[in-house]
Amino acid sequence: MKNRLLQFSLIILTASIFVSCSKDDSEDVQAQVEVTGKWNISSAESNFKSSSDEETNSVLDLRDQNLFIEFNADGTYTSNAEFGIGELNVNPNGIVSNTYSYNNGRLDIQLIESTLDKSVILYFHPEGDDNNLVLKSGLDDLLDAYNDQVASFDLVTGFLIDATIKSYTSLDFNISLSK
Repeated sequence: MKNRLLQFSLIILTASIFVSCSKDDSEDVQAQVEVTGKWNISSAESNFKSSSDEETNSVLDLRDQNLFIEFNADGTYTSNAEFGIGELNVNPNGIVSNTYSYNNGRLDIQLIESTLDKSVILYFHPEGDDNNLVLKSGLDDLLDAYNDQVASFDLVTGFLIDATIKSYTSLDFNISLSK
């Protein structure tokens, strides 16, 4: 009986090891595109569809504005760009610094959103190579970012962001960068 109990315990232990190791988190980890370095912001594209089925598509050619973002290896970045709801412009305050993190294929960029004048973190999924990079964000990314930060927003900011998100049925936002 003790022998059977020991065998059963070993089977359970072995099975739990295989279950916990068989899907070695590498399946969940996405290959990360290298983002470190100075990037010129060449364009921004947004495609929104509102709950009233109104579609808005825009492409901003930003090459003549000389916008840049430089991701440093220590998790900080500098940029002369100002991010707003659906817009990207030269920051009137000059060059600003903030932080970012990059894990499992998701780039989280902390910034001051210009329309609300509030600190927010936006979620992007970078794609590209050593010389060209596209930062992609969609409605799910916006919802995830909002849900992760809602407790840090004051009532008015939370309400404005929530109302904006709920007004979309689809959203794609891409920022094209080049070295």
